[in-house]
Amino acid sequence: MRKKIVIIIFALLLVIGIAGTFWGPSIALAASSIWNSCPKGRVNDPYPGDCHDYIDTNKDKICDRSQPAPVTNAAPKTTAAPATSISSALVDSSISSGNPGADSSVSAVGAGAADTDVTAGTENAVGRGNIYYFIPVMAGFIAAYCLTWILSAKKVFKTLTHRKIWNVILLVSALVSVLMGLILVLNIDFNTGISLPFNIIFWHVEAGIAMSVVAIFHIVWHWRYFVKILKVKEQEK
Repeated sequence: MRKKIVIIIFALLLVIGIAGTFWGPSIALAASSIWNSCPKGRVNDPYPGDCHDYIDTNKDKICDRSQPAPVTNAAPKTTAAPATSISSALVDSSISSGNPGADSSVSAVGAGAADTDVTAGTENAVGRGNIYYFIPVMAGFIAAYCLTWILSAKKVFKTLTHRKIWNVILLVSALVSVLMGLILVLNIDFNTGISLPFNIIFWHVEAGIAMSVVAIFHIVWHWRYFVKILKVKEQEK
């Protein structure tokens, strides 16, 4: 019995280690990120903020949790300089030629271009908000399930043990998802200001993905039961 337990633990650690090697750093970075994690769902929440979790690391008077991470790409700066130079040159030439209306038109064009650049940058930043690892989580759980199924088929442990393992995983993932969801509801509806040292929304979604994948396993186990229920309903009609 001890040998079987050691084999099970070793197999699970192997799967976790492989998954951590490929996706661990990215998942840890996303989970610890404060950006786009407002518990009240606010966007660009100004100082002093609508809850006790206000934080402003970039000193822009806006809560970091209510805005996307700042873009560090220096490309817009290089393109903005020539545009300013061209606009200045056009303004100077218009003034020297004695055309007073050209100044306002050039300014309007420059302002429109600047607004377009800012809007595009904001949309790109929002698009790079929270990243949820649906495919890695799904692939990892399917691989782990196949591993425990093979071990049970090889009589390393009983099929009942195989199902118990996944019952426990389903219970833990459901509890995490429900708990994180309750915290979010309490913060949004009752302004409780509950904060945890990680991204609550991120782990709520990730636990929900895990719970959904394991629930599919359970549906496959009991598909005959669901077919019987549907047949009974059809006969009653």
